[in-house]
Amino acid sequence: KVTSVDADLDAAKQTVALTVTVSEGDPVIVESVRFDGFEALPERRQQTLPRRVGVQSGAPLNRPVVRAGRETAANDLREFGHPYAEVTVREDQLAPRKVAIVYTANPGPAAVFGPVEINGNQSVDDDVILRQLTFKEGEPYRQSRVQSSQRRLTALPLFQFAYVEPRGLEERAPQV
Repeated sequence: KVTSVDADLDAAKQTVALTVTVSEGDPVIVESVRFDGFEALPERRQQTLPRRVGVQSGAPLNRPVVRAGRETAANDLREFGHPYAEVTVREDQLAPRKVAIVYTANPGPAAVFGPVEINGNQSVDDDVILRQLTFKEGEPYRQSRVQSSQRRLTALPLFQFAYVEPRGLEERAPQV
């Protein structure tokens, strides 16, 4: 709540200094954090997910941390073969200043890496590019492999720019 507002005009009557006093009140406390639909992750990863998401039971609600946790959870699914994963988060009001945070996963179908398509290359042999990739056709999709492949290509002094882009995400194809 805004508890007071004070306005002071300077001597030249050209600027105003505003002072606004705010009373934050009591914080909203996270009573519990639950994860639904994450069975696609290995058991050990499911167990560490609450710690990595960073939303703690008993702590004040921090919505930016809750949103970042949603991305962390979705990236975990993408790292373990589910490139189409989506995660939603909701706050269930338990009492006037207590909420339960619920992360719900829709992992989508699992996928593997499909054939590699190289575009825009004019002077470097395709084999040089293919050697930098950290994934092979038929392997389970892992987001980190796409990112590391792009870093390796960018590190080569042969290119000003390199971009590794997963294709087929719109169609949710079994091969990416």
